[in-house]
Amino acid sequence: MKTYQEAKKKTPSELLYIEVIKKAFNDAFAVGALADPNQALSESQAKSWFSLSNKDFKLICEHAGTEAEYILKLYHNIQYNYNSGKITKEEVRFGISRLDKKI
Repeated sequence: MKTYQEAKKKTPSELLYIEVIKKAFNDAFAVGALADPNQALSESQAKSWFSLSNKDFKLICEHAGTEAEYILKLYHNIQYNYNSGKITKEEVRFGISRLDKKI
């Protein structure tokens, strides 16, 4: 049986890497700067970054104190709910802003 455990306090280094993950989420869902002329390229690169075969993705997740599989699951859940119209872009933005609470 699982027992409740207090969330481990994140180190400054882990928080930095969590911000890297949040930036990739923002880029993948195009919720960053509205007038960014490179948004399409950033979006494409971010979407391809979320892959278990990507060593950089796995390393960033490890440094953030989380599992790459867990981050990928979050990404796919948000992607599915957004693409199916269950959540709006504003709700995606809000969820990403609070991602550090889930990691």
